Amino acid sequence: MNTQRVIKWLKLAWMGLAVAGSATAQPRQEDLVGIRLDWSIGMLLERIDTTTLDVHSQLFVGGGPSNRGLVYKDGRLSTIARFNLLPDRIAEIHPADASWSYGALTGFDSSTAVGFDRNPINGVYYYTDGNSLFEYDLVSNTATLVAPFTGTIFPQTPIYSIGFLPNGVGIAAGNGRPMLGQPMELYLFDPATAILTPLPGVVIPGALGVFYDFAINSSGDVYACLNVGINVFAFASGIYKIDIATGTATLVKQAYPGYTGLTFLPATQQTNYCTAKVNSLGCTPTIEGEGFPSSTATSGYTISASNLRNQSWGALTVGVRGRASLPFGGGVMCVRAPRRTIAPQGSGGAALPAADCSGVWSLDFNTWMDGQVELPAGVAVQAQWLGRDSGFAAPNNWTLSDALEFILRP
Repeated sequence: MNTQRVIKWLKLAWMGLAVAGSATAQPRQEDLVGIRLDWSIGMLLERIDTTTLDVHSQLFVGGGPSNRGLVYKDGRLSTIARFNLLPDRIAEIHPADASWSYGALTGFDSSTAVGFDRNPINGVYYYTDGNSLFEYDLVSNTATLVAPFTGTIFPQTPIYSIGFLPNGVGIAAGNGRPMLGQPMELYLFDPATAILTPLPGVVIPGALGVFYDFAINSSGDVYACLNVGINVFAFASGIYKIDIATGTATLVKQAYPGYTGLTFLPATQQTNYCTAKVNSLGCTPTIEGEGFPSSTATSGYTISASNLRNQSWGALTVGVRGRASLPFGGGVMCVRAPRRTIAPQGSGGAALPAADCSGVWSLDFNTWMDGQVELPAGVAVQAQWLGRDSGFAAPNNWTLSDALEFILRP
């Protein structure tokens, strides 16, 4: 059998095993994602952990336009890309690596969209030009007027952003009287009629700004991104969690310039399993996955192991056949054969002759998979870090982390 046939056979074997190995993992909390401008770098797509406030950023490939609104559906983010002196376009963004592409002209009848979101109940996209509510069909690229907004607190107040609660009721922010100490208007609205019902307003002490977009998770928690016009109010710019019953707003993440689009996307389905081997220094290696594992992205999902011996060598072993629990090197092999081992790497950490657990192995799985293997979305992948431990005698001179199972996304 020649080399090309061996490679082809291995690809076919993996494809077959991927289907057989499809499984489910426990979903985590939804991820909050936002778009904002960093003047020193460019447009950023950021994932914000609303519990730890950790932020993970991806720079837009090729720069990226200014935008309004952010919507997640079927593994992709949609936004309205805005250009000076040019018509708006729909842009599609990959949540893993922030790569983006332009869609069609928006067909907004020369009106500028200032709010954009998708109703989770009927699946319809909506936008507002500040005065009226429109339905928007991304497939046919057509906009249909629902109705002008009615019921604002102040006459002719523009509606600056919209979102939708899990029950399909709309939420909107007004831009009424911009005065320090005055509440910013919040409303509920009926997406069939555009009739507004006032909610308690939000006061941001000592600052003026406008809510550019809403993000509501499946539990109904409401987040909004506040943009401020001048840097004297920069302290107030960022993401707020809002209690719509009381109008109380709690700053979650400060950022200036502020976010121009905000949404939640389903968290990666991943789970740790199996038992790590305690190393010769008494430390237990731990595997972790961070990001968006995707069959189409070129980066954006990092699998790492920490608590390792410094200056040690290791490699990630992956498979798609399923979980295992087999004796190996004085520990447990957690990935069922056939497996693939990715190029070894050093753990770094403290310089020798020190001996401690400051080492880390890390690999972007999307980057490795790009051009190496072709696996469809929905496949369960199993992964475990293996390496050498000079503190043990052969044949048990191995380091083994616990294992990670994750589901590939589009």
